[in-house]
Amino acid sequence: QLTRNGLFMKNINTVSNNQKMQYDAVYQGRISPNKGVLDLVAIWKQMVKKKPSAKLAIMGTGLTENIQLLHRLIRKNGLEKNIYYLGFKPRPDKYKIMKSSRVFLYLSKVNADESWGISLMEALACGLPAICYNLPIYKYIYKTKSLIVVKNGDVNAVVSKLINLLNDNQSRKLLGQKASSFASEFDWDQVSRHDLSMIRGIMKAD
Repeated sequence: QLTRNGLFMKNINTVSNNQKMQYDAVYQGRISPNKGVLDLVAIWKQMVKKKPSAKLAIMGTGLTENIQLLHRLIRKNGLEKNIYYLGFKPRPDKYKIMKSSRVFLYLSKVNADESWGISLMEALACGLPAICYNLPIYKYIYKTKSLIVVKNGDVNAVVSKLINLLNDNQSRKLLGQKASSFASEFDWDQVSRHDLSMIRGIMKAD
């Protein structure tokens, strides 16, 4: 493969870190059962039993019926003060929200729905350790300990990993540093220089 996807790290890095954390966890992506959005509600129902003030931000959009279902589940489980559906957020707003959070949850369930994972890499670039399900696609890209992988659909494991991260500030911050360092390898400036070098090599060989 000659080229790969990337991020504009300058756009992310220029968004200041929010020292006053607002959210314990955040999700950004399509609002769909395949993306594990309904699992987020089940996870947060357990979280508030252990930490009543726990807050989760959900960013993204999707089919109207999926958004309505998400709202119904939030109300049904009495989580209106714990789960905040923020809708679609453009740059740099979504980066500000990520940097106002502690952990990124990305619980996509279907391997075919994933490719490179823009939202996931953006979260790592914002300095967030991430928890995801063990989709095979991630093995080829996310070679970093800052991505914590659990069995697909195991909400109990997600809760356990999340609580451990929230209770250990030092480990979480260290993973966050590793996350941003790993993501910086995919800066478009760096990727384009690599690709240009490869192209020159091919032309020279011809």
